[in-house]
Amino acid sequence: MPRARALRGAEAPRVAGASAPAPARDGIDGPLESLLADPADPALHSAPVGGEARGTVPELLRLLDGDAPRKDLLVRSIATRGGTEAWEGLLARLGNRSLRSAIEVALGEHAPPEVIDRLKREMLAAPAPATRASAVRVLGVTADRRHGANVRALLDRESEWEVRHAAIGALGRFGDAPSVETLVGLAVFGGREARTARLALLDVRDLAALEGGAARWPELDGETRFALLYAATEAPRARTLLPVATEALHDPDDRVRIQAVELLVRFGDDAVEPLLDHALRGASANETEGTLAALAGLATPRAAEAGLRAIGALPPRRQAHYRALFLATLGR
Repeated sequence: MPRARALRGAEAPRVAGASAPAPARDGIDGPLESLLADPADPALHSAPVGGEARGTVPELLRLLDGDAPRKDLLVRSIATRGGTEAWEGLLARLGNRSLRSAIEVALGEHAPPEVIDRLKREMLAAPAPATRASAVRVLGVTADRRHGANVRALLDRESEWEVRHAAIGALGRFGDAPSVETLVGLAVFGGREARTARLALLDVRDLAALEGGAARWPELDGETRFALLYAATEAPRARTLLPVATEALHDPDDRVRIQAVELLVRFGDDAVEPLLDHALRGASANETEGTLAALAGLATPRAAEAGLRAIGALPPRRQAHYRALFLATLGR
C-alpha cells in the first residue's frame, strides 16, 4: 500500500553464480554494457505483446535500459522467465528510481524462496536506507507471514522514516496477529506513524488478528476503530465480531457507526435487532436511511418486519420506497 520516497544509489545483492554488475552511473545501478547497448540491435525493437515481451532475458534487460515503452511489462516478462540472470539483472536495477516499484512487485510476486532469503540476509542489513526500504517492500508484496518477524525486528531498530514507512505497510500485508498488535500499538501511540499504521490495518484479513486488535477498543481513536471495522468487513468469516460491531453503533464517530452497519449486514438475521435499534435512535437522517437500506438488503422476513417498524423514523417522502421494498420481501 504505501510507497516511500526512493533515494538514488541503492546497492543490490548478488545472486550466486551470476556475473557482477558494473558500477552505477548517475546513481543508477546496472551493467554498463546494457546501458550502452547498440541501438541497432533487433532485441531493442521487440514490443510487449499481450502483456508479455518477446526475447531472451539478456535481450529484455538491454531493452529495459533503453527507451522502450511499458517497462513495467518488460520487468514482469523478465521475472516470469526467471533464472539467475533474471534475478541478478532485476536486483541490480533496484537503484533505478523509474524501475524500482515495478521490480519490487515483480520480485515479490515471482522470485523463488532462495532469492527472497538472500534479499533478506543482504538487503535488510544494507547501509543505504533506500535498499532496506526496497527489501521490505518486496517482502510485503509476498504477503508471506514467515517474513513478519524479520520486518518487526527491523522496525524495532530502524530510525529512517523511509524504511519504517515501508515496514509498517508490509506488516499490514502480512496481517498476522503479532503484526496487527504492532500496528495497533503504533496507532495508539500516535505521532507521525499513526496514520501509516491505520492505513496498513485496512489490508488485514485475518479474523483472529482483527479480534486481537479489537480487544483494545477503548484505547483506540476513531480512525483506528474505523480501520479495524473496515478490515473486518472485507475479511472472511467475521461473525465473531458481532459484539464489537454492535457496540460500534454507539460510537461518537459517524464514520465508525456507518462502517459498523456495513459490517453488521454480513451477520444476516443476527444483526436485525442492533440495526433496528440504531434506525430508531436515528443519529441523523442519512444514517437512518442507510440503516434501513441495510435491513432491506438483508432481504429476509425478519429484517423486513423490523424495517417496517422503523420506517416512521424516515422523512415522509422516503417512506414509500422502503415500505415497498419490505412488503415485497414479505410477499405482500
